[in-house]
Amino acid sequence: TVTVGPVAAGPHRFEVKARDLAGNESAAPTARSFSVSPAPTITAVIPVRAATGAAVTIVGERLGPGPLSITFNGVPATVRRISASSLLTSVPPGATTGPLIVVTGRGAAARGFNVEHAQDVALREDAVHRRVRHARCGRWQIQAGRHLG
Repeated sequence: TVTVGPVAAGPHRFEVKARDLAGNESAAPTARSFSVSPAPTITAVIPVRAATGAAVTIVGERLGPGPLSITFNGVPATVRRISASSLLTSVPPGATTGPLIVVTGRGAAARGFNVEHAQDVALREDAVHRRVRHARCGRWQIQAGRHLG
């Protein structure tokens, strides 16, 4: 029995000769060739935080081609565009802050991602004309068409 440590990416050839308990050895080795492909890597996620439905570009190496999956903290996302160095997706409904994971046939890569949630919108309308007079969304306020900050 032989255990081999980490194997570098690229083509490799494995040869073995059989030896019995008496010390007799086979004349020719048996050989097998194989190739090791490195796992994908994520070098950047643009933007680093976004709300549900927002477009997200994942930049890295060995991201495609081929079948892959993207999840935002375990919630599957749709792949909109794919190349060897970038992926385009969007934050899926139900996603929460946590790891953004890309899985390919060669392995997986992960990066932290913050999901922003839209804040409640409060509207106050003119009771007579049923027009919105004042609106608030998080830290933004608008009154009668003017931005109040």
